[in-house]
Amino acid sequence: MTAATSKVPRSKTQVNSAPFENPLIPNKRLCAVYTAMAELRLLDAFVASRANAKKPKVQLQASLGLEACRVSTALNLEPGDLTSESAPSIATRFLRGAKLAELIAQVEAFHTGPRKAAAAFSSASELPLLAPGKERIYLALGAAQTLKAAPSGKTAKLSRILVAYVNPTELNTSEWTEALHFASIHALPILFVAFPDASVSAAKIGRLSRNATAAGVPGILVDSADPVALYRVMQESLERMRHNGGPVLMECIEFRPTPRQPVADPIATMAAFLLGRKVVTEDWMRSVEQKFRKRLETASQ
Repeated sequence: MTAATSKVPRSKTQVNSAPFENPLIPNKRLCAVYTAMAELRLLDAFVASRANAKKPKVQLQASLGLEACRVSTALNLEPGDLTSESAPSIATRFLRGAKLAELIAQVEAFHTGPRKAAAAFSSASELPLLAPGKERIYLALGAAQTLKAAPSGKTAKLSRILVAYVNPTELNTSEWTEALHFASIHALPILFVAFPDASVSAAKIGRLSRNATAAGVPGILVDSADPVALYRVMQESLERMRHNGGPVLMECIEFRPTPRQPVADPIATMAAFLLGRKVVTEDWMRSVEQKFRKRLETASQ
């Protein structure tokens, strides 16, 4: 558990007195998910304000609306696990416990110009930043092969994994089939997380997950605004990959609002979920934001 995701309500009563607790996702972990999402949104807003002041030519990838996708897939990563980004972003490294002061310094370096962008965003836990496309995806596949060949852990039986954040349109259909089939036949410990793409027509939504299943990789459609569902899928996927079960593809999509989920906002959805089950109070939620704003102020001085 990282620094960003380890926080739970100070009052044990707020969590333990809840009338219902899912044994698969304890209430403390649900609180950690909410905290991480709320903090990530505040961090994004802070970074955006810095960018607006400097007006850099290259922008960092924002996580607005994708907080549940980001948090659910980074929450349980181990130190030896790797990630692959399709664009410069600080979301994953923040969720994996990077210090705020260091992140802010990286953001400042990034905003000084494209030449310093690569140096500012080099990390031992992230693959080199490449332009979206076949070269990036196959770099991720190669890295996943290396992870499989060198398992980690006390028993040396659990595989490290790689999380590749992708876009459904990053490859064409035949290229995706080729890449997914390769991952399948080699049982690679790689999770493809496809973010929602507004340019994909309604008729084509879900095509990537169907393509994955046909290629031998479980393709799972998940609501990008449903943190609990995303976390459950990630739990099951991690179990599969760490025990040599092979790759998984999560296609995060935007479902239409329903009475149960009136807005496609993952933080609002999670807040309603926690409050409805009396896991936390509104005062606790406000304290999460207040404490993180203070941390941002301190780190940016």
